[in-house]
Amino acid sequence: MSDFEVIATYTQDQAIEDGILIKLCEIRWDGTIKPYIATTHIYGDIGLDGAMEIWKEFVDWRVHVLPTLPEEEQLFCTGLNERKAWIIEDGAAFTIMYPEDY
Repeated sequence: MSDFEVIATYTQDQAIEDGILIKLCEIRWDGTIKPYIATTHIYGDIGLDGAMEIWKEFVDWRVHVLPTLPEEEQLFCTGLNERKAWIIEDGAAFTIMYPEDY
């Protein structure tokens, strides 16, 4: 792999300021606090109540199902009005989105 120079970055905070992402709340998990954020696309469809219902489903999946899955299958996905919705966890946040928002 060759070295390359990063010309620009687009931070989560910038995406929230620009209205691409919406911060829903703060979540305490495994001793850390992370924001739970949504793309404006999914938020416009389901709102805060829908996002929180999916969060409950994610927590159940994370506690009971995730430990049984091989690493390559460890992606939370749920059905939502005949569409798929993901919650992606990274070092900065939990993000709910449609696959096409990725």
